[in-house]
Amino acid sequence: MPLILIVLVLALTSCSQSNEPKSHGKVEQTVEDAPLFKRALNLPKTGILKMKRDGYLYVKVDDRYIHNLQPKIRLQGFKKPPYFRESDSPGAHISVAYTFERVAFKGYMPELNQEISFTPVRLETVRKGNGTEYFLLVVQSKQLEEIRKRHGLKPKLMDHDFHITIGVKRPKRVRPKMPYPRWRQEKQPIRILAPAPMHL
Repeated sequence: MPLILIVLVLALTSCSQSNEPKSHGKVEQTVEDAPLFKRALNLPKTGILKMKRDGYLYVKVDDRYIHNLQPKIRLQGFKKPPYFRESDSPGAHISVAYTFERVAFKGYMPELNQEISFTPVRLETVRKGNGTEYFLLVVQSKQLEEIRKRHGLKPKLMDHDFHITIGVKRPKRVRPKMPYPRWRQEKQPIRILAPAPMHL
């Protein structure tokens, strides 16, 4: 009897694990916006492979992917992502490898500064567990997949499609209501002020 219970527990555990979303707490939704997607198709579909000092690998793409597209989703609450704050900020880009993956490059990256081609596929919104929502242009690039595989990494970053983030919407913070000041609750004596003189 105990053996049967153990088997049942293991079976239930495996089922629960298989039903877990593969998006690591992210909710993805495709956006149907033909005019916006057409505007994206008119932008350059190439970029340059770059690496920051901390090992973050990305493709620098035309900043118009943000400057030209984000205003079209501003009324939906999406602001420009914070990719232009510092002098070394990447601007519009495609993430290729995160800092923790830099060990795979072993300090040598022959593909740096190469031109990378990509193809826009669709528009998508992604909501993370903290409520922050990202507006993405999902792209495909066989070059990027081959570069990652060449260095012993999985073809896609965190098993997600490559993309360009064009907007960010953060959840509104609700301020807690402060208790009404006690001195405001007490009745104040009524003061009658004398009229001011007509001439000083």
